[in-house]
Amino acid sequence: MLYSGLDLAAAPDAAQVAQTWADYVVGLCRGARMELTSADAAAIRSWVGGGLTGRR
Repeated sequence: MLYSGLDLAAAPDAAQVAQTWADYVVGLCRGARMELTSADAAAIRSWVGGGLTGRR
């Protein structure tokens, strides 16, 4: 979470932590030059977000 930019001192809720973590993982994949479709990114967000992420 340190590198994702989320301010833990602001006491984010579980959904905010999950969303930030999921976005970070998708960003790492894209940084590794993985060609993700929007469906791929949504599946990753759903998987790593533990069902707490609402964005697709």
